[in-house]
Amino acid sequence: MRVYYLELYGGKVTAASKQYTGTRAIGYRLFDVVELADYASVLRRLLADISAWRDAGGQPFLDETRLAAAAEQAGLELTPRLFTVDAADLPRDVAATHELLADRLPVTRCGLDQSAGGHPEGIVLRTEDRSVIAKARFEDYARTLRRRERATAR
Repeated sequence: MRVYYLELYGGKVTAASKQYTGTRAIGYRLFDVVELADYASVLRRLLADISAWRDAGGQPFLDETRLAAAAEQAGLELTPRLFTVDAADLPRDVAATHELLADRLPVTRCGLDQSAGGHPEGIVLRTEDRSVIAKARFEDYARTLRRRERATAR
């Protein structure tokens, strides 16, 4: 069994929808796929056991190469892939990470029409094998920098 995880955006889906569309258009992109060879054995477990299995990383998500192949096979568009970088080269402080976001993603790559606001939400950083996943959101880094500036000004 394959489970496809898609992100729905635009329309009135979230507060950020206006960044993707000015006409309430709706879009979707694939961001993950799980392949369960023996899903029946999972479904026979107690709900608490299924939750523990999931929380412990039991879901067999596809790696990046197999995810791209599954997307193509299903005719689904993947969330944008922006760049590949060694984790050691990623910034380690708030200001530098905010700068990386601005440099690497100045506008959304998922605009649905010309009247979209275009401000991106952030970048999902993940290893190819999915062992580490984090979302770096513009709003979070900007908020932290503003708070630090206010604290310094006092």
